[in-house]
Amino acid sequence: MSVISLTLTYLMQIYTALQRRNVLGLSFHLSSAETGDAAELVAGLGPEGQFSSGYSNLAELARQLTQTKEAHHFYPVLFYFRFQAPYYAVSRCTLMALDTVTLIKSGLDDEQYAWLKESASVAELWRAAMMLVMTLGDTFLPEGKPDPGAAPDEQTREQWRRRYLAGLRRLRQAGIQTLRDEQSGAEAYVALRSRWDAYIRALAPALAYSMEEIDPVGCAPESTGERREFRARLRFAD
Repeated sequence: MSVISLTLTYLMQIYTALQRRNVLGLSFHLSSAETGDAAELVAGLGPEGQFSSGYSNLAELARQLTQTKEAHHFYPVLFYFRFQAPYYAVSRCTLMALDTVTLIKSGLDDEQYAWLKESASVAELWRAAMMLVMTLGDTFLPEGKPDPGAAPDEQTREQWRRRYLAGLRRLRQAGIQTLRDEQSGAEAYVALRSRWDAYIRALAPALAYSMEEIDPVGCAPESTGERREFRARLRFAD
């Protein structure tokens, strides 16, 4: 009876943690207008360049991600519980968190948004996501921990630059002032992304997801041009 009780209690705790992780994944998905694009998320947090109210949403996402990291710490088997929809995947959640911070750091104007770039919530979002992917990589990847220090090839760097420029265009549509020097911004984006991309690429197939499902915009940056103009949100709700 004791063993049965302990087993049932453990499973109930896992399902509670799974439900919270799913809420986080769905929050990222819906906040990005169901695109999986971190640039869409950042644009929605600061329309017309006003991040004062969106900052609280960013702080809440950081808090939920920290809870998810600790849930995987307490219940490692949680990693193997998955739903079919890719936006529930832990690799999608962490990618969106890390790409959000990467775009904020490399894409937003330094003078106008220094307060946001240096904020505790942005730091928490980055560190919680990095701790989570590194923990999962060390523990579960059968081929071992990926090497984030490996320099990406030129083709990959060019794809990341195109993703960065596509993100900047979306941010400008939302009235957000971006970095004036796009070239230095693109280099900053590539440098930051090279610190985490290897983990995402290793984690995604570990649970039978493709990178096209986990990072649709990163795999096809030009797809952002097929969306409505950002300011269509004034009259439309897709």
